Amino acid sequence: MQEPNVLLSISLLVSGRKETKQCLDSIRPILEQIPSELILVDTGCDPQTRTLIEEYTNKIYDFEWCKDFAKARNVGLNASTGLWFMFMDDDEWFEDPSEIVAFFMSKEYLKYNTATYVVRSYINPEGTTYSDANCARMIRKYEDTQFEGKIHEYLIPWRADTKRLSCYVHHYGYVYKNEQEKWKHSIRNIEPLEEIVQRTPGDIRWAAQLVQEYSNIEEFEKVIEVGEQAVRDYYEYGEMNYGHDVHLGSLFGFIYLACEALKQFEKEEEWINKGLSVKNISIPNKAFAYLAGVRMGYHAKDYGKSYSYFTKYLPLYEKYGKDAILIQQGADLIVEEVFADRMSFPVFEMGGIAALYTQHFAAAKKAFSMIDWNDPRMRKQQEVEQQVVNILSAMEYRQASVDILQMFVEKPFGMDEMYPVFLQQEIKYKQAGDLDGLNRLRIMVSHLEYDHRYILCTRILIANTREQIEHLFEQLFLLYGDEILDIKDEVWDVAEKNAIELEPYFLRIDYNHWKRQIEQWYREITDINQVKKWEERTRKWMKNSEDIHYDVFFLLCLELRLRLVRQCSFSIKEVEDLMAEYCERTLIYYHNLYQEYLFEKMPILLPLDVQFALHLSKLVEARRNGTDNDVLTVIATLKDFYTPMNDMLSYYTNLYQEEVHDRNDEMRQLAVQLKKYAKSYIVEGQLDNARMVLNQLQGYFPDDVEVKEMMNLLG
Repeated sequence: MQEPNVLLSISLLVSGRKETKQCLDSIRPILEQIPSELILVDTGCDPQTRTLIEEYTNKIYDFEWCKDFAKARNVGLNASTGLWFMFMDDDEWFEDPSEIVAFFMSKEYLKYNTATYVVRSYINPEGTTYSDANCARMIRKYEDTQFEGKIHEYLIPWRADTKRLSCYVHHYGYVYKNEQEKWKHSIRNIEPLEEIVQRTPGDIRWAAQLVQEYSNIEEFEKVIEVGEQAVRDYYEYGEMNYGHDVHLGSLFGFIYLACEALKQFEKEEEWINKGLSVKNISIPNKAFAYLAGVRMGYHAKDYGKSYSYFTKYLPLYEKYGKDAILIQQGADLIVEEVFADRMSFPVFEMGGIAALYTQHFAAAKKAFSMIDWNDPRMRKQQEVEQQVVNILSAMEYRQASVDILQMFVEKPFGMDEMYPVFLQQEIKYKQAGDLDGLNRLRIMVSHLEYDHRYILCTRILIANTREQIEHLFEQLFLLYGDEILDIKDEVWDVAEKNAIELEPYFLRIDYNHWKRQIEQWYREITDINQVKKWEERTRKWMKNSEDIHYDVFFLLCLELRLRLVRQCSFSIKEVEDLMAEYCERTLIYYHNLYQEYLFEKMPILLPLDVQFALHLSKLVEARRNGTDNDVLTVIATLKDFYTPMNDMLSYYTNLYQEEVHDRNDEMRQLAVQLKKYAKSYIVEGQLDNARMVLNQLQGYFPDDVEVKEMMNLLG
């Protein structure tokens, strides 16, 4: 068979979207590798976009927009000369179109009349949440091939023998800047759809499209109102005129979910039963009714009912979940996703939880195992994880519970997510005084086979013998020596209660790891009581006080005491004593690490905290032997020098200013009294005594005018 001149015609409506260039670039491999043509229908491009698209093809047709997508599409279809025809939107672009190229180059296209590829529609701007739909975008052209529909247009007739391609386009058309933009988009679609529905009562396709738009803007009452009327119209007019239609299942599907959103669970179940009673119901429509039942029971907290529907959904998923042709032929709109990850994964979660509530542990384990936890959409499922932990910890210990929890901690980022869930559950039991619940939780966690500090600490808390406890603490220091300061108090209480010698384990911690840990702790700690508690705890196990592990720890504790001095409400003397101790110990410690000439000649090369200690020692010296001006000068040099100490300096400065103010008040009162004595001596002629008093006053108040005048009188 001779190859046609044009094997594939590709047609786009172009209106000037920001993705247009990306779209056109993505189909270059198709245009370059197989006999093809590109036809662009300009529905209102700006001059800049028009110039751009002229670089890609000379087959550009102008179309005056009239709110009819089928008419616009037919312009491109009628101008095409290819054996096959493909259409797409100018805000979509292929990730990799090589599968389409291979479809034509291998002559596989000869076996089919139609082909689909995936449109991946993103729901958030980050592209982490999306839905995939196999869209009928490629067709072998016949004389009667045409587009139908003013909106949500489609190709007719759609002949059998369809090839499903797995290549996909990115589409961000359903990501809106705000709710108002989303609302406007749906209203734009609702108006023509309402017109079509009124004109063709019983044609369920358009009613399903209409309720989808109402569902998009969460007008759920309207979904039910329009949906109920459409179903009545279908059975009155449509069933005979249009026959059984997969769109009926979509209409039911939107009604199910609208009832769920409005928490009208009894009404939803009525509609599920109606949906299941439709004659010749397709497998996907039946599966979607079961899916809705799982969700309904779950949200209504009727877990027995939810589980019952799940047992019907799961076999259909396992048998038909990968049957793309069956889904394509038996489903439309939302029902197309009945087995897609976006819909099925949450149902597996709900079904798994319902199975746990009804104590069907094997079914729960299977449900959770059906989920691809590597899917980024399945991250941060804390509500589900919290439910699982809550259910299982309410039961007596059983291996099945541990097996299910094991699945959750082993999934990607599993323990990172489960750790706060376990802690939250512990807090809940402690606040309620439910020690039995707390113990059940800990027993279950202790049996998890996973390396995590929390699990090991939990084993310590429930250990029965001293030998077990001692062994577990040895593991704790060996495996988590760089997390020791994050371990909760009750674990250390176990060590103290059982007189466990911790120092040998502590001193095995790599010094550099230990130093990094306490430096991180230093940056995060905000409570002076935590510092005091750790100092006290460490001194209890300390025997070898000369070890460098202790040196660096207590030095940073001292620095923390100084940094958090405001919490202690220290007096100025207590702050100054702490300053003096901090300077002395810091300089002693660092003199052992750095050569002496750095301290004397090049202190700027020393760590910032050492430089601060050097400056602070000058403040201590000025306070002991200098004047107020000396003290204030040093304080000025320390401001913002070492930011962790800014609050301490502010606190100390206030104390010092209060002291100076109080001291000056005392001196002023003394000056008034001495002036009285001097005046009395002058009046009585005791000039030597007057001169002695005035000399003393001049020493304290050299600028006092009254004192100068009296000195002048004495000559």
